[in-house]
Amino acid sequence: MGYKEKVTSLFYHTGNRIISVAGSVIFFFLCWYSFRYTQYMPPFSLEFPVNVADSMLRNLLALGLLAAMTVGLAAAERKLEPKVQRGISTVLSLLMVSWILFASLWWIGSAERVPGSDQLYVCNDASAFMQDIYLSLEPGYYCDKYPQQLGLIALLEVLFSIVGPYNFFAVEVVCAFMAPCIAFFGYRIVREVTVSLTASVLYCVMMTCCLPLVFYTSWVYGEIPGVFFSFLAVMLAFRYANRKHWLYLVGTVAAFSLAVLVRKNSIILAVAFGLAAFLYALRKKDRKLLVTALCAVLVPCVAFWGIQEMYEIRSGVEKSSGIPSTAGISLGLQEKDGRYGWDWGYEGEVYADCGNDKEKADAVYRQDISERLKVFADQPAYAVHFFKEKQLSQWNAPLYQSYYFSQNYSQENPPAQDSLTNRLSTEYFGLLLFVCDRLQFVLYVGMLLYFLLAVRKDSDMLQHVLAVMVIGGFFFSMIWEAKARYIMPYYMGMFPVAALGYRQSVLWCRKVWDRYRDCRAEGMKTSEADPAKETGDAQDNIIPFQKKR
Repeated sequence: MGYKEKVTSLFYHTGNRIISVAGSVIFFFLCWYSFRYTQYMPPFSLEFPVNVADSMLRNLLALGLLAAMTVGLAAAERKLEPKVQRGISTVLSLLMVSWILFASLWWIGSAERVPGSDQLYVCNDASAFMQDIYLSLEPGYYCDKYPQQLGLIALLEVLFSIVGPYNFFAVEVVCAFMAPCIAFFGYRIVREVTVSLTASVLYCVMMTCCLPLVFYTSWVYGEIPGVFFSFLAVMLAFRYANRKHWLYLVGTVAAFSLAVLVRKNSIILAVAFGLAAFLYALRKKDRKLLVTALCAVLVPCVAFWGIQEMYEIRSGVEKSSGIPSTAGISLGLQEKDGRYGWDWGYEGEVYADCGNDKEKADAVYRQDISERLKVFADQPAYAVHFFKEKQLSQWNAPLYQSYYFSQNYSQENPPAQDSLTNRLSTEYFGLLLFVCDRLQFVLYVGMLLYFLLAVRKDSDMLQHVLAVMVIGGFFFSMIWEAKARYIMPYYMGMFPVAALGYRQSVLWCRKVWDRYRDCRAEGMKTSEADPAKETGDAQDNIIPFQKKR
């Protein structure tokens, strides 16, 4: 092995170790608190997270049920013919997709909803721009403060040019069809990594219970489209790893660009992919993937710059850099009314008080950051408490504000008192929380198993891109403005990873048992048998990628 190969291997192995350690620590923390507590926001309440004790017994029962299912599937996987396994996986994936499509269409049609806050601004601005009204771009108005919304607004303009302006329901319909596609893309991601029946079925079962995906279809904003394009990008990248066709890489870059345009924080996944693909490409000496790793980060930025230029030309209003990014960091360090890092109008208040002057506002934000960091330095116990509560209010909220934000009903046409839609806000709300709470816990355990067992020093780095995104999202949420809604993309990314984690746990248990059996038979304490030969199953190892089938 030459010097370059040694250096590449060192970076590659170090990268995998960092992913394993960081992910394991994060999800040990999340598993522990998800096991004992949960947080939610009651319908029609203020945006204050409620922290309550969780049912540890119910969490254990849910985990036991999933463990039993995993063991049963693993046993069936060793006995059934590959053709039968493929048929079972296909049928279950179709049932999963059909259910999510049906539930999503029912949900958006179950009540007339009126968008508010950011949803309302982006839809109204897209409609106004179609009529050459660009007031929102003027200093002090919405797009001047938040120019990152221009990517989503541009895409909404395209949609509204077809269905008509201010057509909020059309956006809901698009989201309702994107939701089952997200579920299908996740299924294909799992199948690109392994043809295991266990992983496929577990993914389908867990995703079928993913109610936040359904509830967010009525949120006419970037959450669903952002996850849609992100999952599409990862699926195409994984297809390239198996099939080596350059068109998959073109689609990957295009999908990442759209994901970042509709939801700016999708750049975290793009960066995660860029880092993972860069190391993977160096190891495999794949120049095309190396170029793609760079393009996945640069092209979305260029695309957004082009959209800003377009609106500057159309409106004659100079493009804005927006409220300084220090605002989000400063807000993320504030405590207000028992909420840690949550929005209370701080950014806009400071910006307005500074006369919409970005430099003056930036100086105020920086001063506030400095003061808060001094408080944390002087009171380390408070700092630990602050960040623990901040992270739990975002990551230990099983509904991720999906149901909370779907309650913006039309005052003229609210749901009937005896309708299922209305009952979900009252007598059935506890059931919703119960299902999502159990799902969150078993999902977090699956993530922990993945980081402990599937991330090895020689494992294919590209396979870990969703896991790296979750790690990046966790650290980003620690410093940025807090909101459980912001965790939704990372939550969706956990489903394929957790399914693979449970599958890998079965392989690990089988390997340990085989070693114990061999040691006992040979009268030895350890066995030097090759782990790949111990299982006797071509599908046992999820690493490396499956070859084209």
